[in-house]
Amino acid sequence: MKALVLDFLVFGNAYLEARRNRLGQVIRLIRTPAKYMRRGEQAGRYWFVKSWMEEHEFAPDSVFHLMNPDIHQEIYGLPEYLAGLVSASLSQVATLFRTRFFENGSHAGVLVHLTDALADPEGAKKLEQALSSARGNGAFRNVFVHTVAVQRTASR
Repeated sequence: MKALVLDFLVFGNAYLEARRNRLGQVIRLIRTPAKYMRRGEQAGRYWFVKSWMEEHEFAPDSVFHLMNPDIHQEIYGLPEYLAGLVSASLSQVATLFRTRFFENGSHAGVLVHLTDALADPEGAKKLEQALSSARGNGAFRNVFVHTVAVQRTASR
């Protein structure tokens, strides 16, 4: 049963072959690996194809096919995790981008924005020099911005 469920989760398909007695009654259901199963051109016909030299055709209508439906075709099922692969791929690309971005050293390590009009100009220059000289091995660049807001007085 575990193998049948695993086939369904990984491939979106699971197959059981009905073994019958001489009277045509089902005596056993045997799981057939979904990895090697192929549907024939006619409905109810299935093949087990392990390699191009090893193929076995099942008796017509002796295979039960459990499939997760797909809106684009009706022959095989579609696993549910496929929709998540796009997101995982984008996440990997984003991580790679962030890693390369930080390694190239062209981004700001620290951004300091000073807007106090009463700040000491000499102190601001010392802060700017300290930040620019604190650059490490080229991985970060510090940026200092000093803007003084001009206050306007309302005239009547």
